[in-house]
Amino acid sequence: MELLAPGADNRKERWRSGDPLLGMEGKYHWSNPSLAIEMAVVFIGSLVTRFNKLCDPDVVCWDETHFGKFASYYLKSENYFDVHPPLGKMMLALFGEFSSYNGSFSFEKPGQEYGDTNYCGIRGFCALLGSAVPPLIYAVVQSQISRNAGIVCACLLTFDTGLITLSQFILLESPLFFFLATALALHQLTRCSTLYSKSWMCVITAAGASLGCIMSVKYIGVFTVAYIGFLVTGYGHRDENNEWEVERCLGTPGYGDSLIVSGGMIQLRHRATGRYLTVLPDIAGITDLVDNRVVTTENSDLNSCLQITLSDVSRKFQKVETFQTDLVLLSLNNKCALKMGEKQLPEYGAKQIEVTCTRRHVRKPTSVQFTLEHNISPHEAENTQSIQPSSFFQKLSEMQVKMLVTNNALLPSEEERSSRPWMWPLDWEGLWFALSHKHGGVYFLGNPVIFWTNLLMIFVLLFINVKQSYTKLRAQEIPYGEKELYQTNWYLFGYLLHYVPFFLMGRVLYFHHFYSAFIFNCMLSGGVVEMLLTRCSTRTAIRLRCALLLVILASFVAFAPLAYGIPVDEDHKTYGYVTWFRWLDTWSF
Repeated sequence: MELLAPGADNRKERWRSGDPLLGMEGKYHWSNPSLAIEMAVVFIGSLVTRFNKLCDPDVVCWDETHFGKFASYYLKSENYFDVHPPLGKMMLALFGEFSSYNGSFSFEKPGQEYGDTNYCGIRGFCALLGSAVPPLIYAVVQSQISRNAGIVCACLLTFDTGLITLSQFILLESPLFFFLATALALHQLTRCSTLYSKSWMCVITAAGASLGCIMSVKYIGVFTVAYIGFLVTGYGHRDENNEWEVERCLGTPGYGDSLIVSGGMIQLRHRATGRYLTVLPDIAGITDLVDNRVVTTENSDLNSCLQITLSDVSRKFQKVETFQTDLVLLSLNNKCALKMGEKQLPEYGAKQIEVTCTRRHVRKPTSVQFTLEHNISPHEAENTQSIQPSSFFQKLSEMQVKMLVTNNALLPSEEERSSRPWMWPLDWEGLWFALSHKHGGVYFLGNPVIFWTNLLMIFVLLFINVKQSYTKLRAQEIPYGEKELYQTNWYLFGYLLHYVPFFLMGRVLYFHHFYSAFIFNCMLSGGVVEMLLTRCSTRTAIRLRCALLLVILASFVAFAPLAYGIPVDEDHKTYGYVTWFRWLDTWSF
């Protein structure tokens, strides 16, 4: 056992030495053959559940009418406008090309019969992407917590009827969830590669590409980017991504109308994203392994407060002038100064420069000096910015804004049934993807046993956090592993990050919008179950874990007809054994 001096940080030393097992103590290394075998078993189970009755019903189901039509536009080289970014629809078109579909089907409305159209090929590729999600998430959870936690999580994902339904049809959810799972897995894999090695560079580049792909399928992908990290970078040319709004730090004194004065306490809000520049207490970990990490966050706090100082300290409380004054921005809460690094990031960072917060600014003062180029405030220095012609990226940005505005203004049609975010974790109501006497019905509803278990695990996790904190205050032995609790809390953060923003949206919402958060909820449940069972004897833990998995499997058998097809009579009423399990009046099957 290595003994550390007070204040020493073994993690930093291990980062410097490129320790491939950092953050994985007691877990499988990703190169272990047993992990590949376990992932293959989970993948086979996913394939079975996703490809079962894939071609049923043989009619256009729900939003297939939109995304099938958009894929056809690509195949016919016809222009169109949609509220979603293009990558997911381009992938559907590519799936159609691989399936010998020529884009001739009209996709007029739900219930339209496909006839001789080869729609199964496109559904098959979607199901294949959806089948990859459980094994990838399993690999993440088992490497961050344990194999048993990964097994529980994988079962929750594999046997949820709602996730199966979203994976079987021509929708954007399969590409979205695939890239989400891939980004999480690659992000974890970076911790298993020697720092700055060729394999590390390849993996981290692929992780960045996956994050870009998520946002190129649906804008909800930005929540996943936020979960993995907002890295602040800089570069030597001017554009709108360099623009920050200067706000007075809450609770600090002002100096008249001016904010930008030496000694002033400010916070910086990024104009393009509305997020606050924040200094975190952990290490940067990219180009400098000693400095603090600098990110952007949704809300500001003490870590967002920066004090302005000038390179000439005798000019205290004088106004800052554009191009004339060198600024130093100090984070008093972290006792460091913002700094532009000396090395370029790899390709995944567009070869930009990482911004960190350093405690070594006294020794290298020039590395922490910034210049104000222009401003739009009448209370500050004169604006020297000249009018720039519109560029390609400005035009591209205008198109993104148009998609966002149109997306947020979407309203449901008369025959559609929308839902509210509070309903989703409760599995409050489902949605008919297809309903006819001839073709049967597909009812989009999550497995209620899984959903309610997930909801319960959130409250259990909150209780565990309270108990752990109380135990620490009393200087007693902590009941739960710190690493497992820390990682599970991160899953809770990912869940909230993908769920809470929907309460602020004005657009029409549907149940399927919850499923990115649902994936994190399953990861959380795996972690909580593991923490609870580690307090039991080995025999008891095995029995309880097997009982839980049997309940999940039994609930899947009970609710499977919702995903694979419910018999429907001539009056459009469903029948069969699944109707015995209509536990809530809000379920309409």
